[in-house]
Amino acid sequence: MENASKFKSFIKSLEFRWSDLLFIIGFIPFAVFLIFGQLFMQYPDPNMVALKPWAIILCFITILLSWSGYIFLEWKRGVRVNKYLTIAFAFIALIGIISVLIQPANHSINMIDADGNRQLISLTLSSTHYLFFVFDVFSIILLIYIGLFILPYRFKSITFIKYLGYAVIGFAFVVLLYGYIMESWKFKQFADMLFGGNIEGINYWCMASFLIHRNACGMMLMLAILFCFINHSIEKKWWYFPIAIYFYLNMILTFCKTSLIISLILFLVYGVFVLIRTFNQYKKRNLIILICIGIIIFAGILIVGISIISKGKYIGFIYSILHGNEDQGIEKTLHSREYIWNNTYQLINQNPGLYFFFGRGFGLMNEMLLPMNVANGDTPLTFPTHNSYLNLFAEGGILYLLAYLVLLGYVVYIAIQYFKKEPDKGLALSLGMIAFTFYSLIETIHYLVYPFMFVILVAYHSSKSQEIENN
Repeated sequence: MENASKFKSFIKSLEFRWSDLLFIIGFIPFAVFLIFGQLFMQYPDPNMVALKPWAIILCFITILLSWSGYIFLEWKRGVRVNKYLTIAFAFIALIGIISVLIQPANHSINMIDADGNRQLISLTLSSTHYLFFVFDVFSIILLIYIGLFILPYRFKSITFIKYLGYAVIGFAFVVLLYGYIMESWKFKQFADMLFGGNIEGINYWCMASFLIHRNACGMMLMLAILFCFINHSIEKKWWYFPIAIYFYLNMILTFCKTSLIISLILFLVYGVFVLIRTFNQYKKRNLIILICIGIIIFAGILIVGISIISKGKYIGFIYSILHGNEDQGIEKTLHSREYIWNNTYQLINQNPGLYFFFGRGFGLMNEMLLPMNVANGDTPLTFPTHNSYLNLFAEGGILYLLAYLVLLGYVVYIAIQYFKKEPDKGLALSLGMIAFTFYSLIETIHYLVYPFMFVILVAYHSSKSQEIENN
């Protein structure tokens, strides 16, 4: 009952605004762009994508009118973004549009494949693709502008973040429940292959639930773990830790190696931080837990070391995970990414003077990369660069990449300021941005950094608002 009343008071405190309605209206066609963006990157023939030019134009006009109205109404309420920042975002949007429009419609990409052989890749880009990606990149940059520099002022407390955490954790339970029901037939074979030391083809037996890929399922569980830490820092409820452990154990079923490694580091960082922060309150308990953590870390290093030194003779399943066969092991996974990164560099080198500054265009770059990866013997759906920083550079050139790094640096500065005031919440909120910043080195997932930038800015501005009210 207490939580229900708190939720009602939180909803009441938000006070409906017409600007809220305009933001939601604009987000609906933006979601259409998100859904169809991957299809346009995958299929050169626009007839294979259900979204037609008239619908693309209608969606964009709705986004532009709705979000322009949202910005105007928030401006009238006193939320005014620095004019130089606005100019900078307008400039980046212009670069993004130019980078799409300068790409030639007929491509003949002279590439060198993984075996050192020359191959000629031919590709024709349709006018529908140009139309879609020009509108798409502008809408994305507009949403980032709103989401980081206008929307955070909407919330006067971090209660919103707490309920956002409930939603993410609840969704993770739904993902797992669906996986248990629909994919339970995979689990025995998965366990036999994992612990038997022969992981060739194990990806087929991994849990993906209703998400697009097993890695997406692993990342979803990682998000849930992060929000367990965030909600723990807000509510100080011990049971968030066993929930996070439960998500981690299920993450093994996805065989998402990067998520497993990063999540383990997150557990150590946040767990040890909490134990040190509360040491004076619970000296005996925390000392025992810290000793146990130390023993587990030592045992883990010893086990991995024995497996590597013996080349899999002992504890073979760990050695197979690290080295694997075909594209299953960590070593092989990184090796395959080298081919993709090399293809991306070859795309830029088609005209280095031009593409160094403007890139190969948002979306269009992925469409060009796909047949190159296929020529390397990769899977037909491999079109991301698998490195966010390289992806940004390939999409919009060096200015695009620098803009992202400057934005990242700004939010890091804000996070440090907030951490000085609220160490527990500051660390928990920052972990997501830190985790996906490093994750971005081997996956094209910088879009997951933005939501954590958003929650950091919400927390920071809400603390500033409370300081003003208290004074």
